[in-house]
Amino acid sequence: MRGSLCPFCGSTHEAAGVCAASPRLVVARAEVGERQLVGRVIGDRYGVTKLLGAGAMGEVYEAEHLALGRMVAIKVVRSGLRGDREAAARLRHEARVAASVEHPNVCEVFDVGRLDDGSPFVVMERLHGRTFAGRLKADPCMAWPELRELALQVLSALATAHEKGIVHCDLKPENVFLGQRPGIGPVAKILDFGIARTGGSDEAGVVTSVPGGVDGTPYYMAPEQARGDRELDGRVDLWAVGVMLYEALLGRLPFDASNYNALLVQILTAKHVPVAMLRVEVPAGVSRVVDRALSKAREDRFATGLEMLEALARVEVFATVPVGRAMVPPPKAGAFFQSEETVVIGAAAGASAAPVGAGRWDPGGSDPESTLVDEPSFLDDSVTVVRREGGFAVRPKAK
Repeated sequence: MRGSLCPFCGSTHEAAGVCAASPRLVVARAEVGERQLVGRVIGDRYGVTKLLGAGAMGEVYEAEHLALGRMVAIKVVRSGLRGDREAAARLRHEARVAASVEHPNVCEVFDVGRLDDGSPFVVMERLHGRTFAGRLKADPCMAWPELRELALQVLSALATAHEKGIVHCDLKPENVFLGQRPGIGPVAKILDFGIARTGGSDEAGVVTSVPGGVDGTPYYMAPEQARGDRELDGRVDLWAVGVMLYEALLGRLPFDASNYNALLVQILTAKHVPVAMLRVEVPAGVSRVVDRALSKAREDRFATGLEMLEALARVEVFATVPVGRAMVPPPKAGAFFQSEETVVIGAAAGASAAPVGAGRWDPGGSDPESTLVDEPSFLDDSVTVVRREGGFAVRPKAK
């Protein structure tokens, strides 16, 4: 079966292009199902139990370590690329780099080897859960407290990698796995160091993911990646974290376009709309961190992953929203509320009503102590902003 395998939706499309279920560009061609490893023993000790997934570069299988009884995941160069030295070099590079990071938020590598046909394979920890991309597909706008914990984990892993001179260069929701374990929240695991740089150089001989010799996934590329600069550092990964935070909070990307060239122009020249303008129940400090991470000049971004981690850690979990920072104009009258009892704030679908004292939104109601606030540039004729202790409420105007 031939086609373009989308890393976001998992479907095989007839031709390369844009996935209808996702804004992500699909540019790689893949052949799926040509090799059957299920039921075989590879490397003399791994019994393959099932296929977990397939991508443009490889196939991932579940297997059991026959001596230990431990379940593992095995990544194999895709059958159509088994004679491709570049693909094999990329997989070996990925294994070495991931193993060298040694961090609990990086997918652990246990072993490497070769199949009988010479194809290299990598043995990794078996993760249960879903990718960050899958989480965003199910619920495009995340609550800040949940996102905060995941972001801190990812930044901790990046801080360790950057200290060792390793730059991921392809950080995106598909390459962050959210592992599920009983009794605790999701554990973020960074995946796929296949095009990672070490020591500031491109030593992997990697396969580019887009035409034109640019390494990375377009929507998450920093300006210096989009320009094709070869000297990259950890600040490209911090830009990608900024993009992912923006996307997870707003359900939209900071830079979007109908084609690759137009997207690169936006990344290089356009200014993103700040998070604070679109979803104000998110603490203002989060918007400032995202704004800095998305600075066009890398000198204006956080210098290290640790610095960005510490900045996010200082941001309060819940927001106290100042009057006058209510929202951007709604797309149509009445868009802010579902009923006179429930107010939905901002552009993010699914935002919920809750007490202002908890840092979110008051559904309104009669309050003789309230003071009306006149902010016509932020509102349409359907809503009124009312000052309250610790923030403000938004309610439909009286008819």
